[in-house]
Amino acid sequence: MQIRSDIKPLFAKFAKDQELGHNVAYEHPTISQLAGYLVACSKGEVIKNNDSAAMISRIEACVDRWTATLPERPVSVAAVPEKKVLAITGGTGSLGVHLLRNLLERDDVVKVYCLHRGPSNVAMQKQTQLFRDRSLPVELLINSPKVVFVQVDLSQSDLGLSSEKYDEVQFQPFFSNAWTDWYCRSWAR
Repeated sequence: MQIRSDIKPLFAKFAKDQELGHNVAYEHPTISQLAGYLVACSKGEVIKNNDSAAMISRIEACVDRWTATLPERPVSVAAVPEKKVLAITGGTGSLGVHLLRNLLERDDVVKVYCLHRGPSNVAMQKQTQLFRDRSLPVELLINSPKVVFVQVDLSQSDLGLSSEKYDEVQFQPFFSNAWTDWYCRSWAR
């Protein structure tokens, strides 16, 4: 985020009709890629950053390059649940927004509990705005049965949840993506 903040004033001066995206440093991760993007924008060239097929292709090429020399591993025969229910913290952070998006896009994920400290309706509004700000598909959130915002209270041993909700959430695979106050929390009653 610091890179974007440093570039933004100059970008506004040279690329007057364009807006610098929140993910510019992630979408152009090398100095040469970022420089090429900024030069193209200053010339008024249209740059498409949300081409999912191109992004998937780049990710697959990177995975292929870095795994080409790894030894073969035997395939696991352990049963994997067909449908997954997950819980996450930190869904409104820079990484958390993308984590949530990826989980909601997966066919094998049927529900994602987003644990947060504020009221659920406010969390939904904030999450929707964060998706819009980052040009992520808002339709993944709006009226989706896959995402459930759950308000928690860190000062209480049961996180301030009803017994039913606590039991429902605590046994799910958990992505702890929040700041350190979450890392000190014990799930044991």
